Amino acid sequence: MSKLKVWLTRKKQAKRWSVHPRTVKRWGDDPEMDLPPEIDLNGRPCRAEDQLEEWEQRRVALRARKRAERDSHDAA
Repeated sequence: MSKLKVWLTRKKQAKRWSVHPRTVKRWGDDPEMDLPPEIDLNGRPCRAEDQLEEWEQRRVALRARKRAERDSHDAA
């Protein structure tokens, strides 16, 4: 049995991350944020939840890597 794809509007994404929907829009416009692409569903821009989960995991790994680099630089 295949799992249905869940789509999140900007408002739901904003709620998920405790930010304003305009922040989600700005993040989407910023190539460095590398958010998954949006699609238009009934006039609302949405992103796939599974792609957002993968993006969140990449962001966590990136922050951890940057923190480790900073800590090793500070220790030197």
